Amino acid sequence: MENTGFPEITEERVRFAGPGFWFCEIAVTGLYNFCCEYCNRLDSKLDFDKVCDFIDNHKGTLRHIQLTGGEPTLYSRLSELCCFIKERGIRLGVSTNGSAEFQFYESLGVDMFSISLDDYSEDVLIRRGYRNIPTVIDNIRKLSKNHYVNIGMVVDTRNCSRVSEVISHILDLGVRDVKLSVSTKDEVIPVLTTRITRHIPYSTIVLVGSGRERP
Repeated sequence: MENTGFPEITEERVRFAGPGFWFCEIAVTGLYNFCCEYCNRLDSKLDFDKVCDFIDNHKGTLRHIQLTGGEPTLYSRLSELCCFIKERGIRLGVSTNGSAEFQFYESLGVDMFSISLDDYSEDVLIRRGYRNIPTVIDNIRKLSKNHYVNIGMVVDTRNCSRVSEVISHILDLGVRDVKLSVSTKDEVIPVLTTRITRHIPYSTIVLVGSGRERP
């Protein structure tokens, strides 16, 4: 997990499930349909029954489950798992690249979508491994009308000079917040901090990977 480039994601943290924990992130598949540089490359073969047993064993404390991947919409039993979680009164989030059909997203009963978007330029996004970009943008705009949508943006030396412009474009899509994941592969934090404080309200920003958070 350390190879993802984000120091907050560690094997020890992934394995930890202390008493009374309320948040759980489940990688439902290792399949992916983009070639994004910073995506998790997991060899994940989910045992559906074991996951359901785990959820039932902790439903007294679990308040939020986030389904991730790979790309979770490629998991063949995603709809079934979402239904199982929602029937237990647990808040449900899905981390996705936003490329699936809009009606499929709507059918999942999800409370929160976390969607990856690193730039507003289609050319830049293609070079970063994105596909179906018009669909992604359209889904973000539509889902934001009825759901809590969080955008995850990876910042590195290739887009940090335009971070304020990128965030402004993202906010114009109607999303609720933007999470900036600062790649530890690049030394961009001082530049990034300067640009954010000049142009972007802190209420929309969470810095991840730098050891600092600002609500």
